[in-house]
Amino acid sequence: MKKRKPVIIGILKFLIVAAALANLAALFFFDYKIPDFGKSLKTSSVREEEKIPQDPSSDGYAIQVDSDSLTYDGTGTLDLLKGVSLTGPEGIVSDAEIFAHIKTGDSLKKKVIEYTADTEQGQVTASRSLILSRYSGPSIQLPDTLPQIGDDQLDSIMDVMPSDGSFHADDGYGNDITSSVKASYTADSSDSSVVHVIFTVTNSYNDTVSEAADLHMIHTKPFVILNESAVTVPLNSGFDPMSYVVFAEDVDGTSLISNLQVQGTVNTAAAGDYALTYQVTSSNGTVSDPKILKVTVQ
Repeated sequence: MKKRKPVIIGILKFLIVAAALANLAALFFFDYKIPDFGKSLKTSSVREEEKIPQDPSSDGYAIQVDSDSLTYDGTGTLDLLKGVSLTGPEGIVSDAEIFAHIKTGDSLKKKVIEYTADTEQGQVTASRSLILSRYSGPSIQLPDTLPQIGDDQLDSIMDVMPSDGSFHADDGYGNDITSSVKASYTADSSDSSVVHVIFTVTNSYNDTVSEAADLHMIHTKPFVILNESAVTVPLNSGFDPMSYVVFAEDVDGTSLISNLQVQGTVNTAAAGDYALTYQVTSSNGTVSDPKILKVTVQ
């Protein structure tokens, strides 16, 4: 007669098998679910990124240019604002004014255009390069014979320069810019009949050229020659009005410095604009034309 196995052993075996099957089921379940869970996270992340604005102009104003450079060959009109616009919030084009300024660049023919615009959110800026093809830069042509001038014409030298074309300024593209020429002078320290003149012109491309020349003066009455027509002096500094006088003479070269009269005062303790008038009188009573020195204290 066979012995029966205890019931308790059978129950234990059943529980062990059931536990093993449960573990296998759990492993299968998590292996299957984990890929779906990861995919769900990735999709959620993409959707959040899509909510972030990608256009920086949506947050404020910006100057937009349709190309990194502008090329000009001297023909037609140079439009610095070609392909330039101002966009506001949400990318809407604004009608606020855009200002353009040409600055010097890497070379004579390569400049930089700087753009600015004032908006309700403040000033915005942008820039791009300007390429000038077939450009030679500005030039000044002086006449073979320079005019003689009187001492009363020193502050208006351009008015006595010839207008027959012998005195000419060019912008680098064949355009006449003679009317833009400025003249400054320095009196010769040893010869009262000579002044050293510098003619200067700046074209619309921010290039400047200068030419030097000596002009001879004709004196028909006593004269005063100053080395400056306008000066700036520091606040609380010393000031000597005689230090600006180069010559005070009669027509024959006789010094009249002892007869020099200066009208006006300069107070260097008070910032502001002042003017001094210099004149001399010859022995026969002839009075020179007044010379004005403008003084700025700051």
